[in-house]
Amino acid sequence: MSELGDYYDRLARLLRLTRRVGHGGGVEHLTVHRFLAPPGSAEPARPDRIHDLLADALMLQPGQHVLDAGCGLGGTLRDLARRQSITGEGRTISASQAATARAALAEANLAGRILIQQASYDAPYDQAFDAIWMIESLAHSPDPVATLAHLARQLRPGGRIAIVDDHPEGAEDADLAWFRRGWQVPHPLSPAALATAVTAAGLRITSQQDLSAWQRLKSPLRAGVLLSLCRLARPVTPASWRSVLDGYAGGLALERRYGRDRMRYLLTVAER
Repeated sequence: MSELGDYYDRLARLLRLTRRVGHGGGVEHLTVHRFLAPPGSAEPARPDRIHDLLADALMLQPGQHVLDAGCGLGGTLRDLARRQSITGEGRTISASQAATARAALAEANLAGRILIQQASYDAPYDQAFDAIWMIESLAHSPDPVATLAHLARQLRPGGRIAIVDDHPEGAEDADLAWFRRGWQVPHPLSPAALATAVTAAGLRITSQQDLSAWQRLKSPLRAGVLLSLCRLARPVTPASWRSVLDGYAGGLALERRYGRDRMRYLLTVAER
């Protein structure tokens, strides 16, 4: 997992430099979430819209103890702690992300309620949680089935887990291979495989929302042109930053798959 941690460290430095990175978000939000808006709506797409959906889906209440498994820069925890007066823990394997999250929570006077740890979400926990969420982090697990089983055991009876992630459909192709390599996604779960893994973990799916059409995506033509440029630039890119370039290329390949209706961006909620 250290390679993934190094990748996110570099991504965090790029975020501070450019104020915008990857597929959305920025330092003002402390996230790299997707810009989402309901299809056909005149509402602007926002990277923090997923927070609205999570708060509703998890039925968060003041005083509950939560876990952000793969918390990144801590923006989701900061936002939901402000809204719901929850306590909790966030885990990231990136030292840079953990430092940014701790500083932001301290500035928001939330450090006493939210603990940020530089650790794997597969490591042991000291206490149980009322709610757990994973935003585009389960995909990085070397064994997502085992990860779900581990996290399910950390839930209190009646607790809920929300998984927001990309799920491939159909056979693997070149774009899926680019996405898997660039985003370091070893074993992406199809929608059917996710449902099987959730059930095997002793959880019951209570809702699932397809957010694929909520995304703000590039046109397939533009994504293809940019992906070709990434391929040309890769041999001359310094080795230390090649993983970041690959991550950008992986995102472009992912968007092309969405353009061909071969990915699903799902918000899945399950209960113990």
